[in-house]
Amino acid sequence: MNCEYRKNIYKLVDDELKGASRDRLETHLKDCAICQKEVELIKRLNGLILTSAPPIEPSANFEGRFWQKVLQREKESWLVKVLRGIESHIPAPNFAQALAVLLVALIIGSTGGVVSAMSTVTPEQLEGGRASVTYLSGFQEFKGISSSSVAASYLKVVEERNSQ
Repeated sequence: MNCEYRKNIYKLVDDELKGASRDRLETHLKDCAICQKEVELIKRLNGLILTSAPPIEPSANFEGRFWQKVLQREKESWLVKVLRGIESHIPAPNFAQALAVLLVALIIGSTGGVVSAMSTVTPEQLEGGRASVTYLSGFQEFKGISSSSVAASYLKVVEERNSQ
């Protein structure tokens, strides 16, 4: 049930409702069980909010230290002030976010290498069977890899097979 008096229940509980409006709502509350329950719930919620929060007291010499820090900030250079302003707008990533960005960068980087290597292969090379791993993996730019390297050894074997 959507009662027209429900919008004023918060004002009644907070003692902000005065005059005839207050009298009408109090009269209505005697007959409406839904609104009575609403008032009870709001009062319980207010009670929880007020009792669960410990009172906050400033520490000793709070004002003195506060104004001292304000004066220190005023003496900072304009560059430090700009950097502080920028820093407040940059979110600090958590570990999962940083890992996700790193993985995306690795995937994009490795995909880009394969795509660029494949774009160097001409259709004639594919038809003639000359499309070796050297062309497809993009290693043709790295002829100076040491012979002890597994990749260099593999490429050397593939090139020898293609030349036969």
